[in-house]
Amino acid sequence: MRLGPERETLLYMLVALYATWFMWYAGWPRYGELLEDSEKEHFRKEFQGGRFDDDVFAGDLQNFIDEDDGKPLTLTIMMKYRESLDYSSKLPEGFVKAETVNDALIAFNKGFWSTALGYATWPVMVEDYQGHLYRPVSYSEDEDEDEDSMPATPTQESWSQMAMIRFRSRRDLLQIAEALRAEGVFHHRMAAVERISATVSTGARSSAYFLFPLLTLDFIMQCFVLFWFIFVFLLSEAVFPGPAPLKPEPKKKKVAKKKDKDDKKGDSPTKPTKPKAASSAEE
Repeated sequence: MRLGPERETLLYMLVALYATWFMWYAGWPRYGELLEDSEKEHFRKEFQGGRFDDDVFAGDLQNFIDEDDGKPLTLTIMMKYRESLDYSSKLPEGFVKAETVNDALIAFNKGFWSTALGYATWPVMVEDYQGHLYRPVSYSEDEDEDEDSMPATPTQESWSQMAMIRFRSRRDLLQIAEALRAEGVFHHRMAAVERISATVSTGARSSAYFLFPLLTLDFIMQCFVLFWFIFVFLLSEAVFPGPAPLKPEPKKKKVAKKKDKDDKKGDSPTKPTKPKAASSAEE
């Protein structure tokens, strides 16, 4: 397949753009790099032992830092919204309160994503809570009962919304939290969210079902972006059709071969001719 100058330039641009996106998305060259001791100490001084640690890290910041493996992680967050705003915490000077819970959530999301997107953080999904499928099971002390009994009262863990967010590393998550704290954005979330629960998960670490983990969010996202780059390149053929196909070279006439044969015949030795007999006049 011959490429015209336009499609050849487009191909180089797409390759360079994908390589740039991949390095940004993976956090290269710090991909897989663990938190340094100086960074751990910095984040401990910044967050540990205060209301921010209790509210954001559930008072378990030390364990969150110690379990750092340098790899991407996903937060599954469950949120219960307040009926009315509660700005009971001390607010920084010049802080503008929201008027409604919805306004506070919009202000928090705007501030969060304007910072987080720079760290290649993206929302996997956001959905409304619709109830529990499996409720807590209470075990009976009666040995005669083999079946588990369900509680008579429904579970108190009701939520308003759930979300999954992907981070490149724990370092990114801590740096985002530090930036948002400095901007005062978390005050909107604290005022609008009554209760929050977050679980940390990472991609598959074993190859029990595949030769390598295919069903990770990062692998799926990379394949999705790569597919669109290839699709754009293939689609460009309709805009830049490229040069016309080369015409086959015309077959040479056989005159030259015939001429060569004649030359060979001319070079062949000729038989000597006998002298003609003397004419009768000379006799």
